[in-house]
Amino acid sequence: MPKVSIVVPVYNVEQYLDECLKSILLQDFADFECILVNDGSTDNSKEICENYVKMDSRFVVLNQINSGVTKARLNGVIAAKGEWIMFLDSDDALTSDALSLLFKVSDDCDIVIGHTKLCPAAYVWPFIAENAKYSRFAYLKQLMTNKIHGGPCARIIKKELFNNFVYEIPTTVVLGEDYIMNIRLCQDLKAVRTIDREIYNYRYVEHFYKRDVSSLFQRMVVEIKSVKILNLSFSYRLYLTGLTIFTFLLRNLKSFKKRFF
Repeated sequence: MPKVSIVVPVYNVEQYLDECLKSILLQDFADFECILVNDGSTDNSKEICENYVKMDSRFVVLNQINSGVTKARLNGVIAAKGEWIMFLDSDDALTSDALSLLFKVSDDCDIVIGHTKLCPAAYVWPFIAENAKYSRFAYLKQLMTNKIHGGPCARIIKKELFNNFVYEIPTTVVLGEDYIMNIRLCQDLKAVRTIDREIYNYRYVEHFYKRDVSSLFQRMVVEIKSVKILNLSFSYRLYLTGLTIFTFLLRNLKSFKKRFF
């Protein structure tokens, strides 16, 4: 059984895929498997994946009808044999010491998060980079106040944290699924560590999403429900629910102004 399963959703990314997969091969931590989930690619991505399977027995390809990145990650987790899960987007890359740095401090926690470098270098990653340990409640506060990134990458996660609840996110929520997933992973979480070392190279591509008010409120309802089901005291859940509403409104203030003012 491998120590960690690296799950890579793949969809029409032939331009960057080889760089991504090479960064996995170059890891100085060898005890991994890499699950490449081909999400119905129509370019040469599938062939590139299959070449890596032939090259190294630690690589596996899963093929699915195009269903989106969230479904691809879920299918990767279901197939994973590792004790830990790492997500890597197929247009990004790891530093060669990414896994070894994360596992170096993983003994007494359930998630370990490294720092991210944005490419191109003109952009700066806006989240904290420090060596710290957080309780579940403290981690949720950092997550909700946008001090720790709410994405799925640049971290290792104990596989045992994943259950049906983690991915039972309505398909109508098309923005912020990763953030909701991170909240739900806290259901049985005990502790989280962050390290101040860059372990992940994130290729920044600007996206423009339609933010209609009804879908935003629907997402907020899902976030609140995610908090309420956590195994925390009533006072903690009440505090985090209020924090969820406040930070949600703050994040989406521009959309609300356009709609109501």
